[in-house]
Amino acid sequence: MKKITPFILLILSIQIFSQSQEIEPTFYSEISEIVSSKDYFKVKFGNPETIIVLDTTFAYSSKILTEKIVYDFKTKNRIEIEKFKQSELSAKELIDLDSKNRIINYKGNIKYNSGKWYETLVKYEYKKKKKIKKKINDAGEVYLKYIVFYDKLNFPIKIESTIVGTEDTRMQVVNYDYKNSKFTLMEFNYQGKLENETKGNFNQKYIVKTNKMNDPTEMYWILTDIKEPYFHELNYKYDSNGNWIEFIKVLRKPNGEKETLQKVFREINYKN
Repeated sequence: MKKITPFILLILSIQIFSQSQEIEPTFYSEISEIVSSKDYFKVKFGNPETIIVLDTTFAYSSKILTEKIVYDFKTKNRIEIEKFKQSELSAKELIDLDSKNRIINYKGNIKYNSGKWYETLVKYEYKKKKKIKKKINDAGEVYLKYIVFYDKLNFPIKIESTIVGTEDTRMQVVNYDYKNSKFTLMEFNYQGKLENETKGNFNQKYIVKTNKMNDPTEMYWILTDIKEPYFHELNYKYDSNGNWIEFIKVLRKPNGEKETLQKVFREINYKN
């Protein structure tokens, strides 16, 4: 059994430089999607034509990671995306959305650290308390399937990763003790053997304050010990349509020290 410190868990929430559809879903990536989503194409008001995002992450108090993202809304439900890391083109993507603004089809051409480009196709299905993610090969066949199961509070309780054809499956299973603000994560290999067990803190009611736009302005880091909490202070600026165009995330540590974690700027151009 192992434990992870709250600060390491917090870093996990911001280390996904761009939340690529290429990654395998895990307990930590699912939690990050809930409390720190990078779906910057989503707006509350108006009909955007393009959105240009500059996302700067300050990691480990020194390293700065900058990503530029350009969203081009071809239709209401289809968006072309270009991503630039440190000013170099790193991905070209195409996503289709359903009526609830959820991704159902993803096509990406992604540049890896080796300099090679790799094309990936992903399809999603959404059912009651369940998300199904399928990775497609060049022949149009599903070769990997992931199923995420959620509890009544919409937190992940089980993640199955299956190699299609062999049907070999490995799992992550999460048990929550909401009364005592704890979780237990168990990871099973393809043979069904328990490989890792992690215990940690889990704060179900992590949002402390919201503003008049109903955006959170202060919240606990969801996996922190509430007796020695790590807080996120979230600051926004909005355009005339009521959509945020500037977002700054500041970490307040248990000793009172503050550290800027992230700055995001959005330029939203609307259709007439």
